[in-house]
Amino acid sequence: MVDQIEPIAERANAHPRKIESDEDLGPLGEIVLDAKALSKRIETARKVEKEPFVKGGREVDQFFHP
Repeated sequence: MVDQIEPIAERANAHPRKIESDEDLGPLGEIVLDAKALSKRIETARKVEKEPFVKGGREVDQFFHP
């Protein structure tokens, strides 16, 4: 997923810095939607990867603080 960040960033960097018309706004909206979707996928993957560590931490806490 990390490899998907750069293409979105490149599209954003290629977009005009100043929005002067609705034509400028259209592609920017697509970039924002793509970035949000990727962000959600990354966050979901982070939670999946982290869960075993969180569970392990809870087990340690329960052992020492029954």
